Amino acid sequence: MYKPLLFSFKVFVFISLEIIFPLCSFAQPFTNEKKIDTSAVNLVSQRQGSIDVSKDGIIGVTWIDETDYWWFMNIALSTDHGESFIKKVVDSSAIFTEVSLYYPRIHFDKSGNIWLTNYYWSYYGGSLRIYIRKSTDGGKTFSKILLGDPGPSTNYSINSDSLGNIYILWEPLGRLTCTKIINGNLNDTIKSVIPHPGLLLDSYPNGITADGGNVFVVFSGGVDPDSDHVYIYKTYFVKSSDGGLTFSSPKQIDTTVSELTYQSDPDIFFWNDRLCIKWKDKRDGKFSIYFTESLDNGGTFKEAVKINNDEDGPVRNSHISGNSSMLGLAWTSELVLQSSLQYDVYFSKKTIQSDTFSVPVRVGNPLYREYSQLEGGIAADKDGYTYIIFHDDRTAPGYYKYRLYLSKAKFDISDAEETTYVPGFYLLQNYPNPFNPNTKINYSVPQTSQVQIKVYDVLGNEIETLVNEEKPAGNYQVEFNADGITSGIYFYTLKAGDFIQTKKMLLLK
Repeated sequence: MYKPLLFSFKVFVFISLEIIFPLCSFAQPFTNEKKIDTSAVNLVSQRQGSIDVSKDGIIGVTWIDETDYWWFMNIALSTDHGESFIKKVVDSSAIFTEVSLYYPRIHFDKSGNIWLTNYYWSYYGGSLRIYIRKSTDGGKTFSKILLGDPGPSTNYSINSDSLGNIYILWEPLGRLTCTKIINGNLNDTIKSVIPHPGLLLDSYPNGITADGGNVFVVFSGGVDPDSDHVYIYKTYFVKSSDGGLTFSSPKQIDTTVSELTYQSDPDIFFWNDRLCIKWKDKRDGKFSIYFTESLDNGGTFKEAVKINNDEDGPVRNSHISGNSSMLGLAWTSELVLQSSLQYDVYFSKKTIQSDTFSVPVRVGNPLYREYSQLEGGIAADKDGYTYIIFHDDRTAPGYYKYRLYLSKAKFDISDAEETTYVPGFYLLQNYPNPFNPNTKINYSVPQTSQVQIKVYDVLGNEIETLVNEEKPAGNYQVEFNADGITSGIYFYTLKAGDFIQTKKMLLLK
């Protein structure tokens, strides 16, 4: 028999506070926020950063200093977990010239050699070229080669394998291509064109990783279903079993979405013998991050899961990285608060023992939300530190003179189970939503509590009790099956001690 629910004033007060101050009260593990370069003059804007960590724990960051008249590409290295950096200007050729430097990337190979890549753009000829640099002396000197003209796409990715080979995913002349630098020798390269699906008309090279003789690639591929030059992009995966010489036919990662669902920004990370892939898509009407993994080198992938909270706003960009005990995701969300567009950087993680990601936490200073955006992302070291870099405009508000900041957190790697971070009571939006007939609800409790989750209809009648038991601190997921009820709006409520929160879901049959 249905039981009426009397929604208390307490519930609505909590919801209104959540809308005004989303996640602001939650503690977060990222501390010691620092400027990477404290010597930059006020006219300089620092953009397009990239970060990586060597196997010995050296942090490397590269970025572009830009003004109206000159562009510098820089590198900064830290050997003390980001407490201090030593900066070096790598390229100053774009001073008072019609040349711009764009999109630098940094990568450490297995031997600790530093690899830098970047674009040159010439205003006169309209040419766009990729250069590759290698340093074998800790960044003191670099050798350089021209990779080539990438054509229309400015996306590319660099990675290496345990054998010392370097792989670059790019798109020369509109052809998705993997260039292999054999044993790290700049003069010994092989190019392999990656096949397209039959209907694919456009593509963006996004992510590449390698392990032994296997090379794995993800990219965004677009089709034009109405022949009106409006492309719908999906995330595709290809694999090479012969060291990047030939690649398999592409397959779509997530086939459960509508053909009109737009997907972009995929990346791939090889973690503890798992292929981990993230991307963003608009299946819910705004961009969110989704994640899947494969335990058989890409033969099959698990069901995609959503990582971010809808309340935090749509996702702009994201990055993935990890160490032996933890996999981390970082992203920028945008949210309109009091008629102003705000940006926040968020972080979530998982361990080998966990099938779910932790509740997202915000990174950076909440007093500076208008300009804070993730730049080139996230890296983790062998000592349990996770580093996130982002840019923010704090020196001259309104003039967009950005600076790069680094924030770090240390998680216990001696016991991976202890790295689960539970910031407080929280009830997430169900997924999928709308749904038919099954949907999943994630929630967290920060301490041992008597937990109750119930579903109600719009009249307040109780439909089902999903959870009614004592739970220790942790993150949880429960599934609701709506086979026996009709389409419509329903509510689900979490009660744990004095905490109460209610959310709305839509059943469409």
